[in-house]
Amino acid sequence: MEAPVSRSPFWRLHALIAEAKRRARRRRLFLVLLLVVVAGVTAAVVLRPSGGGSRSGGLSGRVGGTSASSHSVHFGAFVLTVPKGFHQLETRQSIPNALHSLAVADDSRTARAASYANTLIPANGVVLLAENFGSTAPGSPPRLPFDLHKLQRVPRDASFGHGIQWSGFLSGGGGAWEVTVFEGSKASAADRAAIQRVLRSISRAS
Repeated sequence: MEAPVSRSPFWRLHALIAEAKRRARRRRLFLVLLLVVVAGVTAAVVLRPSGGGSRSGGLSGRVGGTSASSHSVHFGAFVLTVPKGFHQLETRQSIPNALHSLAVADDSRTARAASYANTLIPANGVVLLAENFGSTAPGSPPRLPFDLHKLQRVPRDASFGHGIQWSGFLSGGGGAWEVTVFEGSKASAADRAAIQRVLRSISRAS
């Protein structure tokens, strides 16, 4: 005789179905919570006051403010003078907390536009931007003091702003810096003269 086929009782099948439903509800709840967390993180990143997006990832900005009187600012192995009434903005790498760039401009709007990628520099603005270039500068950097004729005039770049742009490199103290000067097409003669004085003030820090 054949042995009778054992079958699971109906109540056991019902319990298995109920357990499957509970697991499905837990998975749906987990997915909803995950979506809420992702949406919150995304909103925090998008809405944080980062000046419109940095040129490089992992940068944080620190506004130095408008200068009530001229003062010196160090960047790497170098130092420059910020004129009275001009604005400075520093950006730093998050890890490590090292200076990435220093902008000296006629006002805060111009400084932020030069430091971050997706904002045009105002046509009436002037700015000097020193950006950390690593350990070695390309070619042979010109000697200090700097002047516009020692820098390379950069072809007009509409994404940077309407005006004239010059660029050159500094090397020393185990680091290299790219120095960019921008003069807007509608900048005043006084502001142009002031930003050129900032360029000439660059020297090696003692």
